[in-house]
Amino acid sequence: MEPSKEAIAVRVMRLNRQILGKVTSGPSKLSKKIDRESLLDALTVLYDECNEDPVKKCDELVRIFLDKYRSTLAELRRARVCVSDFEMLQMIGRGHYGEVHMVREKQTGDVYALKSVRKDEARKRVSGAEDEREILATGVPHWIPRLQYAFQDSSNLYLVMELCSGGDLSGLLSRRNHPLSERDAAFYIAEVAHALKALHAMGFVHRDVKPQNILLDRCGHVKLGDYGSCARLSEGGCVAGATADYVAPELLDACGAHTVCLEYCRRANTAISACDYWSLGVVAFELVTLKLPFSSGEDDSVAKILSNIQRYERDANASPPFEPLPGGPSNTWRAFVSGLLRVSPARRYNYLDTLAHPALRHLALHAIRATRYSCPAARPTRGARS
Repeated sequence: MEPSKEAIAVRVMRLNRQILGKVTSGPSKLSKKIDRESLLDALTVLYDECNEDPVKKCDELVRIFLDKYRSTLAELRRARVCVSDFEMLQMIGRGHYGEVHMVREKQTGDVYALKSVRKDEARKRVSGAEDEREILATGVPHWIPRLQYAFQDSSNLYLVMELCSGGDLSGLLSRRNHPLSERDAAFYIAEVAHALKALHAMGFVHRDVKPQNILLDRCGHVKLGDYGSCARLSEGGCVAGATADYVAPELLDACGAHTVCLEYCRRANTAISACDYWSLGVVAFELVTLKLPFSSGEDDSVAKILSNIQRYERDANASPPFEPLPGGPSNTWRAFVSGLLRVSPARRYNYLDTLAHPALRHLALHAIRATRYSCPAARPTRGARS
């Protein structure tokens, strides 16, 4: 082994920072693999494997190791976060791979959202649980819920994160029971666009943007949630488990029958950020109509939705199926949604196109969280449970 050119103290300090998860610059491959929790997980697994009868009976050194660290491991298990530290208050969400509960930390009374995923289901996920944890732990806190704790037991993976006490955009639409004004819808679309920009800058694409995953904090501002279908921008493949109503045509499971998808898949097997802006276009349509553009009801199959998208693609003069004027939204909003719902990813609106559109002109777009603009969903709360 070649001697290091760095002083011992420098190397020790860097290792300590990596273990504590405080690396902020420089090579990051090691820091993503080695942190306090992964080291404790590795030590626990090693101890449990050595504690199996066939192993400890045949090796004296193994028995010495077990005796030496028995009390240490017992203390570590007591000190680490576990599900019994929390009181389950109520279920607030259920997805393709797990459930989300509102929980209270028993000793402090702090309230969080706890997502649990069964390990056998986690293996089926499009993205790894590590990716979701990385996004929550390192994402921009304005737009992505903060991760508080991550832990596991023999059956489940757990993510404890900031509770967005305003609910989600789907719940807001249900409570109102009538469409949003274009002015209010523009506020949410602009904030989701900012959240997508932050996510894409981290090297991930969401692939399941929909009202249920657009969370609202206690002031009514947006935080993008549920990264179970996300992928790294360097990876690709069709989306398994995402919601077909909102999935871009290039990512639909049935893409073998879709001409645009065939062309896309031949060019590259990579995920691109344009797919999230298609989903944003579907949300923009839904906010002002309470309808979905490519399905007539909740019972429509993926094949039916795909057929509707194909019909939309084949018609050179097609536009999103708003009701005829003078009913429905303005021409400005129709043009905005049409730009987001372009079938070709290369022609679809991106982040800059979205923010530059006249439909969002009334907003202070780059200071949207700092302005005194009244959030449409903002309502007083008397605590997390309210």
